[in-house]
Amino acid sequence: MSRRRSTYPILEQILRICIDGAAMTKIVYGVNLNFKTIRPHLDLLVRNGLLETSMGGRYACYTTTKKGVEALEHLQALEKLLSDAAQADTSLAPIRTTLDSRS
Repeated sequence: MSRRRSTYPILEQILRICIDGAAMTKIVYGVNLNFKTIRPHLDLLVRNGLLETSMGGRYACYTTTKKGVEALEHLQALEKLLSDAAQADTSLAPIRTTLDSRS
């Protein structure tokens, strides 16, 4: 049985996919979630100004905002920091598990 992903990696993937604009179908396939489970993540990102929506023909197009790009950079920096720290000191594993379980 596979382990559930935490929220932050999913949000990071969405922000990355939407840099140049993306329809929901592209996001769903890119993040490997279904339409029902992706909606709360998109709503959260739009509500906080990290994504914006526009109508691209018949479908909504989601685009990462400047604020979203900054958030993406911070998420990637945090991921790298945790990865480097975990390689240097395995005592951070319980902290990582705690952070993952909160999302």
